Amino acid sequence: EIVVPYAAKQLRAIANQITKKERRVTFKEGTVYMRGRDGSVMRVGLYLPDREAYQDVTIFRFNADGLRERIDAKSANWGKDERWHFNDVRTLDLKAGKLTKTPELALSGIDSPRIFQEEAWKVEELSVMELNSYKNRLQDAGFKNIKLLVDISSRVAYPIINLFMLLLGISLSVGSDQHLLQRIYQLRAFQNVESHGGVVSAGIGLLISLIYWFGYSFFLSLGYAGTLPPAVSPWIVPVAFSLLTAHLFRNIPE
Repeated sequence: EIVVPYAAKQLRAIANQITKKERRVTFKEGTVYMRGRDGSVMRVGLYLPDREAYQDVTIFRFNADGLRERIDAKSANWGKDERWHFNDVRTLDLKAGKLTKTPELALSGIDSPRIFQEEAWKVEELSVMELNSYKNRLQDAGFKNIKLLVDISSRVAYPIINLFMLLLGISLSVGSDQHLLQRIYQLRAFQNVESHGGVVSAGIGLLISLIYWFGYSFFLSLGYAGTLPPAVSPWIVPVAFSLLTAHLFRNIPE
């Protein structure tokens, strides 16, 4: 919640510095700031990644003397002509002191929305509180982002499994289910490996980890697709492993 988002942001900053890539997009709780190729600054008050929708948009355009023009639009979309199209537009010319209103306005010189998808939406750089705040903003605007709901649940569910995997390893290593381990060692593939029991145990541990990871990723995908409730899909595998761990831990011989 604290270290990982900060470290992820620093990691991307270092990567951009090494690759000489300038970051022109800033994302915070659904609000996006982007600097265009012409030096203008575009602010999207509410960005909806799954719908590629942009609401409450403001464009600040500059010249050598400073801020020249401010454009406010209710919404925007990227057209087939490779330009931004703004709807319900108000344009304030600061030099002339004139305010004009137009139903639609097309502008070029600002990057395509692909840069939003590449740079703005990085879940690992956001804390759970920031994700939850973004979710509330979307709900207030009448939108529902399923992927965001799944990500919030997974950020809470994923770290918890560390405790149960630790207890699972302890349970197996001290022989909470000797019959299970004996059946595994009696398999033909494990015969004559008494001197390599540690390697076999490590292999079993790796297998358990892979089963958990693939199962977790599978149910997470079902949540993203809307097949399972977003708040439930990230918890299925952690809960199943937790129940297994609780059973094995209780059966540890005294």
